[in-house]
Amino acid sequence: MGDDGDMFAAFDADGNVRGVAIQLFPPFGPYEGTPVYEMQMRSNLEGDLLNFKYYDASEDAVLDILETYEFIINDILGDVINPIFFNIGTASGEINQTGKIIPVPMNLQQQFQVVWC
Repeated sequence: MGDDGDMFAAFDADGNVRGVAIQLFPPFGPYEGTPVYEMQMRSNLEGDLLNFKYYDASEDAVLDILETYEFIINDILGDVINPIFFNIGTASGEINQTGKIIPVPMNLQQQFQVVWC
């Protein structure tokens, strides 16, 4: 995960894309050289519930992210030093193919900023 072609995106309840992240590799700090994601999200409504998906290009798989976000105008979350972490799975705590709970691996730390445009 965190390879070329991977994508991290936000969607509203109707499946409309509300943000697509860019992958960054910080040149400094505790996550130096580790892929993190920065995302600008948009919505027509404050309080719009957004969910996330991660596309793993190496597996050609779209993975659900457990966390959701209630849109707040001009909200900023996380930064390159203190990123927000996301977990792959479903609300029931999805397990992987080997039957183990999927934790956030070190190379799947996502950072995103919420900016109202």
